[in-house]
Amino acid sequence: MIQNLQGLDEVLHPQVWDVVDCWVADASAEDRAWLREKIRITAFGRRAVKRKKKLGKGVSDDRARQAYDALLPSDVVLRHAWLFKQSWVEESADELDDDDLDFRKREERISALRGEAVSEVFAEGGVVAVMRLAEMGQAQHNVGWFLSSSLADAEQLKDALKQIVNGKPIEGTKASVVGGALAEARNRGLDVLSSIVAGEGADTAVPILLAAPFDRLTWDVAEKAGLAGRYWKEITPGWNRTEDDIRHAVKKLVEAGRPRAAFQFAHFELKELQPRDLFNLLDAIRRGSDEAAGTYLLDPHDLRGAFELLNASGQMSTDEMAGLEFAFIDVLDDDEGVGLVNLGRQIEAHPELFVQAVRYVYRRDDEGNDTPELEISEEQNSARANSCYRLLERLGAIPWHDENGELCAERIVNWVEQVRAGCAAVARSGVGDSHIGQLLSHAPAAEDGVWPCMPVRDALEQVANEDLGRGLQIAKRNSRGAHWRGEGGAQERAIAAKYAGWAKAMEYTHPRVAAILHELELSYLHEAEWEDNEAKIMRRMRY
Repeated sequence: MIQNLQGLDEVLHPQVWDVVDCWVADASAEDRAWLREKIRITAFGRRAVKRKKKLGKGVSDDRARQAYDALLPSDVVLRHAWLFKQSWVEESADELDDDDLDFRKREERISALRGEAVSEVFAEGGVVAVMRLAEMGQAQHNVGWFLSSSLADAEQLKDALKQIVNGKPIEGTKASVVGGALAEARNRGLDVLSSIVAGEGADTAVPILLAAPFDRLTWDVAEKAGLAGRYWKEITPGWNRTEDDIRHAVKKLVEAGRPRAAFQFAHFELKELQPRDLFNLLDAIRRGSDEAAGTYLLDPHDLRGAFELLNASGQMSTDEMAGLEFAFIDVLDDDEGVGLVNLGRQIEAHPELFVQAVRYVYRRDDEGNDTPELEISEEQNSARANSCYRLLERLGAIPWHDENGELCAERIVNWVEQVRAGCAAVARSGVGDSHIGQLLSHAPAAEDGVWPCMPVRDALEQVANEDLGRGLQIAKRNSRGAHWRGEGGAQERAIAAKYAGWAKAMEYTHPRVAAILHELELSYLHEAEWEDNEAKIMRRMRY
């Protein structure tokens, strides 16, 4: 029955204490300690005190106090285990008034209690008792911290930690206790790490280094001990906000073949890295690593932030950045504020890259075979095709611009003709034209609001054909995206009217472009009619 006490009502019921009085005599020390803690956080908890005041009852509180005092463990470890049950100590109403919201004072009070507890445990049972205390809860790091704070003498602390290590690799509770002690010692300016590592074999020394604070002093000890290579291979990077240390840690992690771990470690402080170092970090991620799958996953938002920093720095060449953009094409999107800036420039200057992307994505239209390339695996071929498809879908920069950065119809036409010649040479003319149309759909409007702007309008008038027009139309319709709609086709008719107005504005000057716009107008009018009919059917079904 005692072990089944779970609810507040059971603990407060007066008859419970009669049972407790009978049970205490034969209970084990561990069970007595468990029940004492149960009483502390329930019978003396805030909820219980509030309920007692509300009901005007106090008898059970007296009985609870008698039982609580009678259950005081004689074992020093059991007596203080409640302070290290978990990192956050749940205090009773007796220990913390409801109106006490000063968390700094609360932390000071808990720290003082914990410090006294560990001092008493160590004084009575030494390292063995301290480790027993740590194993009884989940705050092992705190046990180590207060063990160090209670041992002011560095030699005494070193001896205590040497006993814990005992010449064997540490893990679990031992690693947490040692880590907490080393952190507290470092906080006081004591260097006990060097002396603990000294004389130990690599299998013992490395786990000690891994448990130590993640900072320059630990790295120096690892370097001097000849263990830096293994340390950087195995360390789980911790928090570190010194700019020089961030740069150093990123460099070492990349050298150890762990670029994803380096990026995750530094993702809040990417601006602190030199542009070249940041580029090298992303380039190392692009090349791949031996890091286990599912570990140190990269956040797209952070990757986009890294590209923004690199583009703003102006220190990387277009070629370098274009290669990096292609590797991370999945996370780069104009809608998120970071587009394929450098890839667009490369494709503008080298139309054969556009042809190559079309070739990798689509089959020939003449059922022939392409010239064999260097052999690549089926998986690599699929990955390349997927990336090229996303490149064609996401390109948004219109080629070409003149020396003043203005779109130039003559240069656009020249670029389109080169792409067409290249696509024809690899038997992919139709899909090539379709993607040219899709690219030109990103043209801006003219100053008078008519779309597209005059240079693109002039170029389209010269190069437009059925496939190009179809690609442009599909892209324009897709650009509408998700949208809210009301009943019927009013929205579609408004869009159709917009295209009709644009077509009318250029009906005599650019008849080919006007024809493409009229087809868009008709497609939306057909859709409006369908939506009207759908609305009529739905109204009839309601009745």
